[in-house]
Amino acid sequence: RGRTSVAVSGVIALVLAGFLWIGFPATAAWAVGLLVGANLLVTGLSMVAVAMAARRPMDDVSPPATEPRGA
Repeated sequence: RGRTSVAVSGVIALVLAGFLWIGFPATAAWAVGLLVGANLLVTGLSMVAVAMAARRPMDDVSPPATEPRGA
């Protein structure tokens, strides 16, 4: 799940950069802010998904053995 969200975030960032590169919304000065805001939103959601995916395996870790080593 974490890898997918990072990949989607990257693709969306590239698409938004492409829109800016070709001058898609040429008449709208507000479009730059809108596209940067959309990129920040998607990147933030991606980071949350990665953090939640990284947290999940920690729940499955078994506790350490009660006997000390070398006993």
